[in-house]
Amino acid sequence: MGMLEVEAKAHLDDPERTVARIIEMGAREAYSTVQRDTYYRHPSRDFAETDEALRIREEEGRATLTYKGPKLDLATKSREELEVPVVDLKSMGALLLRLGFEPVAVVEKHRRGFHLGDLEVDVDEVKGLGMFLEVEARGGEGLEEGRAKVLKLLEALGLTRLERKSYLELLLQRGTA
Repeated sequence: MGMLEVEAKAHLDDPERTVARIIEMGAREAYSTVQRDTYYRHPSRDFAETDEALRIREEEGRATLTYKGPKLDLATKSREELEVPVVDLKSMGALLLRLGFEPVAVVEKHRRGFHLGDLEVDVDEVKGLGMFLEVEARGGEGLEEGRAKVLKLLEALGLTRLERKSYLELLLQRGTA
């Protein structure tokens, strides 16, 4: 089994105010990056129906193949996540195509990452979608404890428009993917 990813996401109407608020709470900026995620369609099952995802993320000259399992609860985006570094991006893409996987869409975003205790807080500007805040519990706790932490921070920030759909799902829904 892979790592348990315990996270929640909210629409962000005032990113500057939210960033100022998390810094007031003690967050420190850890990175700023651009991520390009290419999502793939499985040759024999519908990931939209099974609530799974397979992607290759390109970032800072590196690439990672990631599998995300079905979401585990109704409040957050928590799920199993398996990640493998990709040494040869071109060959990995060709391998997936040979196995019957097809690219579905590309999600591009600028991400500013902050550390706040054992939480990772990301401010995402997603091409075609707008601004979001993702909060992920990084302490290795279980689903219940991690979920409580991420939801508590979103509540403290006054962010009430939670979003369980992935960026890919939102882009496909808008017809812009």
